[in-house]
Amino acid sequence: MSQPPLDEQTHLDALERLAALHRDGTLSDEEFEREKARLLNLPPPPAPPPAKRGGSGVLLVSLLVLATAVAGGWYLLNRDRPAEIAPDGLPTSSADGIDGTTLAPPVASADDEMKKATEAVFGSPPSFVSSGEETVVYAPKHLVKTGFASILISEGSVENAGHVSSGKVAVHYLNPQNDGFMLIRSYVPAVESGSFGQVADTDIRDDLAPYPVLETEGGGTWQGYSCHWLTLTELTPNGPVALGTVPIGYSNGGAVETNAEEIEGEITNVVKNTSFDVNYKGTRTFTDRYIRKGNQYVIQGATSSMQTC
Repeated sequence: MSQPPLDEQTHLDALERLAALHRDGTLSDEEFEREKARLLNLPPPPAPPPAKRGGSGVLLVSLLVLATAVAGGWYLLNRDRPAEIAPDGLPTSSADGIDGTTLAPPVASADDEMKKATEAVFGSPPSFVSSGEETVVYAPKHLVKTGFASILISEGSVENAGHVSSGKVAVHYLNPQNDGFMLIRSYVPAVESGSFGQVADTDIRDDLAPYPVLETEGGGTWQGYSCHWLTLTELTPNGPVALGTVPIGYSNGGAVETNAEEIEGEITNVVKNTSFDVNYKGTRTFTDRYIRKGNQYVIQGATSSMQTC
């Protein structure tokens, strides 16, 4: 087979190299056509038409709109999810960084709030001793949260107390301040009950009155007769209000050898801010009813059937 002339062979070699560069992607379609036309002395190919509106530009805008809609929908679905706890113990949220908000710090624990309330009342470090005619050592017992104040209840023990010395209960009203509390009112003591400088116990009830009620149990033994009673104190916005005292236990077993009585009572059938019953059981069974009149609960009828010391 005869070989093509030199100029023709040179053009064929150049075209083959050009095709190879096009095949391996070195040259684009436009570059390939332009170089091929130059080698063959053909007029250059026409320039590609400008991109029409609605082409890649519209596609890019559409993708951005879609991405924004997806992100907004994801936020709406997740914004109310509770915060999760990260491995380092810090609260995180799937919504962080979307709306630019920062999570609130974790709510203080009950122990932390009690500590801060104690510092507001008794100082830091706290001094629990109150001196006057009697030296009383207080122990914080309850922190009551209300709509008008936080109320710290502390039980007080009288040092070197005699039989006739009552235990004390202090009541302090506090308001939140920064990350702690500010003392606004003190009632020291608010309640006196018991004997030998001690109260038996304190508790908080929410079923007797519109505001929380401090229930203080006191008692003692005198010449073989033992009695227990409950002192009820309503913690109102204007301060503690005495609602009354209810006998809750009686025994004369230390004073008599035969036919001893032992009776225990329990508050039941409460109608809030209206009435309650005290059901007594033991050597005798009976019920006393108490009715609220003004700021006090009074027994219905002349007197109680319960023995007192």
